[in-house]
Amino acid sequence: MQFWTKLVEHPNDLRLRLSQAGGLLMLVCMFLGTVLEKMGKSGDWFFCGIFAGLAIAFIGWALRGFKVVRPLVTDTDIVVSCSEIRIGDRRFRVDEVEYLDFLVNSYRGMRGPRMRFRRIMLHGNDNKLYFIVDGKQHSYGFFLEDEMAMRRLGMLFQEFYSQRLRFRERNRGGRTFLFEQVVDRKAFEQAKREAGYE
Repeated sequence: MQFWTKLVEHPNDLRLRLSQAGGLLMLVCMFLGTVLEKMGKSGDWFFCGIFAGLAIAFIGWALRGFKVVRPLVTDTDIVVSCSEIRIGDRRFRVDEVEYLDFLVNSYRGMRGPRMRFRRIMLHGNDNKLYFIVDGKQHSYGFFLEDEMAMRRLGMLFQEFYSQRLRFRERNRGGRTFLFEQVVDRKAFEQAKREAGYE
C-alpha cells in the first residue's frame, strides 16, 4: 500500500513577514500597556507602539495587494509506504526512521468551523509529515486533494498498525486513531484493541 500526494511549501515573503511583525508589535504593546495600567503605572509610549504596529501590518498587507497568502502546492511528489518515504528524489527507509508523525488537519473542500453565518471550506494544505533519520529532523507539508486522498492515508495507517510500525497520527486537537480523536494514551490503546490491532 502506498500513499502519494504533493509537497506543500509555505511562501517566505518579506511582505508577509512585515505584516506579521507589525501585528506582533501591536499585540505586545497592548499586553504591556494593560499590565502596566493594572500596576498603576501610566505611559503613552505603548499607544505609539500599537499605532506603529498597526501601520507596519497595514503596509505589509497593502504591499501584498490585500491578498491572503496561502501555502503553495508544488509539483514535488511525496510517496509513503511501509518500507519507504520518498520526497521528490530523496528516499528514506522506514526501518531507519526513529520517529514518524503525521499531522492531518484537513482535505480540500472539507467543512471547517462555523464563522458567523457559514462554515469555512478548508484547503487541504495544512497537513505535515515529521520524521527523524540519523538524528536529523525532517518536516514536510503535504496536500490532501479530497476525501478519497484522506481515505488512502487511512488505509496506509491501517497497514502501519497491522505491521506494528511505530508512528503517531494526530490533528490540531491532539492524538487520533484512524482520524478519530482520542483523549489520551489509554483511549488510543483501547481503540487499537477494539479495531483488532494488538
